[in-house]
Amino acid sequence: MKTSFSTHARPAQRRSTLVCALSLAASLAASACAGEETLSSDESSIRGGSPASDPRLAAVGRLSLGAGSCTGTLIAPRVVLTAKHCILDLSANPVRLFTDVSPAFFEIERDGRIERHSIDAEKTNLSDRLEGGWIRIGVDVGVYVLSEPVTGVSPIPVRRTPLSNADVGKPFVGVGYGLSDAAGMTGRKQEGQQTLRMLRGKPLQADFATEQELVDFASSELGGPLAPLDEARIRARYSHALLAGEELYAGRGEGDAQLCLGDSGGPLLLETVRGLYVVGVASAVGFAVGGYTCARAGAIYSRLSAGTLALIDATIEGAEP
Repeated sequence: MKTSFSTHARPAQRRSTLVCALSLAASLAASACAGEETLSSDESSIRGGSPASDPRLAAVGRLSLGAGSCTGTLIAPRVVLTAKHCILDLSANPVRLFTDVSPAFFEIERDGRIERHSIDAEKTNLSDRLEGGWIRIGVDVGVYVLSEPVTGVSPIPVRRTPLSNADVGKPFVGVGYGLSDAAGMTGRKQEGQQTLRMLRGKPLQADFATEQELVDFASSELGGPLAPLDEARIRARYSHALLAGEELYAGRGEGDAQLCLGDSGGPLLLETVRGLYVVGVASAVGFAVGGYTCARAGAIYSRLSAGTLALIDATIEGAEP
């Protein structure tokens, strides 16, 4: 997405908003409870998103990983939650951790400057499920441990209550560092709305009546016919289902923001009267082909299942001094 996070509330109408731009490199790449107040934004700013001006979002930062970047969320003073594919160099054979070959940093913006916090390469954790899932690497959740705690910034905790079918159709909040221009530079922190669409099933079939309709949509987005390999990949995605209990589909609802390269690993957020909670991690856009970095397609998120919560808890406990 091409803009950033704001919380200008209309007195008569409050909505949660989300912006999640997702990394395409790896593949393509809770809920508002009754009576829980949600983040808001002006109707005029939802379509493209708005600057992430809420100070509580200081916990969302950019992960600098060699030549690439992702988004991550500080969930404890030394622990950053992100996507697994933001930790793994999937282009290497065999696959390796980015921290095995170069330093990695978590960068936050504060007082008009960027603070860089080193990641402890020996304390990287990721889900051990490596098969299946939307991007074929299993559960797309990873956790970095920082060399030193971040002070003066309040972490955003994960929510321990799982999403349910009652949450489908509701808007959530997300943050990320999506593309800001045609040159492919990552932008400043952004927000925008995305609606929770599905917790199970075949996402692309929810939005496109036929496989050919999906192909035609992608061709229109790219401004011309697809290359044969790209078309084959998109057709294969049409019948692909969410990983049971581990993924969700959001976006393409009325007022939802677009997704762009650079926001992988960013949080899907819920705000309650008790504060902000992370309920998902940005994994992938609905499909991707070469050069297609701002798809008007939905987003796949990793849900915070029992398995991922156990990974997070173990990492936080291990990071304690």
